[in-house]
Amino acid sequence: MDRPYCIALFPGAFRPPHRAHFEAVKSLAQRPDVDEVVIIITNRNRQVPGTNFALAPEVALKIWSLYLQGMPKARVELAPQSAVKQALSYFERVNANTQLIFCAGENELGEDGGRFKKVRALSNRFGIPAEIIPSQSPPLAGGATGVRAHLPLGEPGRLAFMAALPKHLSDHQRRQVWQICRNAMQPMGELARQRIVTIFKKNALGEIVSIDSAKPGKTDEVMRVRLKNGRQCYIKTAHDTPKAARWDDPKGLKPRKRVYAEKKALKWLARQPWVNIERPKVIHFHNPTRTLVLSDVCPLGNTLQYQLEQGCFSKKAIAQAAAFLGRCHTADSVPAFWGSDEADCFHWRLQLKLWAESLRSLPFPERIKSRLEILHQESLASASNGFFHLDLCPKNIRVNSETVGIIDFERCGGIGDPAFELGKLLGQVWFFAAMNARDPTVTSITQTALVVYKNETKRIWDRINPRIYPFMGLEILRLTAIPPPRAFTGELKHRLTSIAQKLLKNHPQNTV
Repeated sequence: MDRPYCIALFPGAFRPPHRAHFEAVKSLAQRPDVDEVVIIITNRNRQVPGTNFALAPEVALKIWSLYLQGMPKARVELAPQSAVKQALSYFERVNANTQLIFCAGENELGEDGGRFKKVRALSNRFGIPAEIIPSQSPPLAGGATGVRAHLPLGEPGRLAFMAALPKHLSDHQRRQVWQICRNAMQPMGELARQRIVTIFKKNALGEIVSIDSAKPGKTDEVMRVRLKNGRQCYIKTAHDTPKAARWDDPKGLKPRKRVYAEKKALKWLARQPWVNIERPKVIHFHNPTRTLVLSDVCPLGNTLQYQLEQGCFSKKAIAQAAAFLGRCHTADSVPAFWGSDEADCFHWRLQLKLWAESLRSLPFPERIKSRLEILHQESLASASNGFFHLDLCPKNIRVNSETVGIIDFERCGGIGDPAFELGKLLGQVWFFAAMNARDPTVTSITQTALVVYKNETKRIWDRINPRIYPFMGLEILRLTAIPPPRAFTGELKHRLTSIAQKLLKNHPQNTV
């Protein structure tokens, strides 16, 4: 053969492989200049949309074996982790007289080559001719994610699911693919457990006694590991998170960069001498699976939210959290946590937007919605550099008899509005106080927290002070109206609304 041996590489998750996937492989296999088609399956699970279930890679292997009968040119390969990385590794695996073709969907080909942007450089480096081609088959609307979305519907979703499969399959084979996927749906927490056990054994992190979910039922479960030595730690993983995951997709997984942001934030905080609270320590980070192992915080304590719900208001804990925020908001030399200053700015704007949108969707009078829009714009214009937790609320503050701790730094960033962060926190404290008819107590606690915060932020206080109370008021209104519906009496709801409206006037009768 005078021409180079030609291998076409088609990487993906294929959960499940649908009609467009099959047509792409078929068109490659029919090309006379292609000697071999390699379908490479990513070794990560794929979430079933809107659920905490996922499909493992074995599903794709089973279904491709069914599709490829009578297609001797094509074979399937399971990648150790990323399918794209496995495809790119062919530059090092083939001999000199080889040509590589990388097949991608049209929406995956950006100006820089998208996920195949390294192909040109690797081709030059190894002297292996290579090209990137778009799939010749028209894309399937919704892709594999849309096909998976039919699975949790059960029988009502079966026909739509089967309609997305390759045309050459018989009705029996279509039902077979449907059943393979339905039977293979596994809880994401269970799949994470298997991975955690392997990571702990390989890295000698301790003998595991039990693994359970810290908050069962969530799509991005945090796993709690109890060890034989009596300690426990918490695991966050983004192993199965697709690159396209976004904060603003309520049914999907959170962005996978969040574990990198949290790791970087915790390591940065560990180097700051002014940190006055307990926070998780990074015990281990397993980069291939994006798995973060964190120490426990205040193990003998409870969350501040639990204490507030019981009517226990700790002035010390709230003041200490306010002091921490003040030091964070005026910190110098804070790095970018999401890859660049521009990315951190985008992240901050998105967090503010999501909060504002949660209020816009609620049935409030126009005067309140108008105040929200003004505050939103003021906050955008007032963003500054510093360290921002961006999800500091009573459920993320832990308290025991001696210590105050803060957890869940995955939303943190290097840009934000200090008034937004402090106002949201104190708004939640006000909310729980009103639920327990403790208005005088919370007034005192709030004033103490503001004095403590002001003492830490004297150089920025004057420009953030006017927005703190409006954020407090809007946060109370948000918590009053968002699901799950709370058992409010008419009198309590009126009281909460009255408190919120007073706070919205920039300041109640008190000033700091």
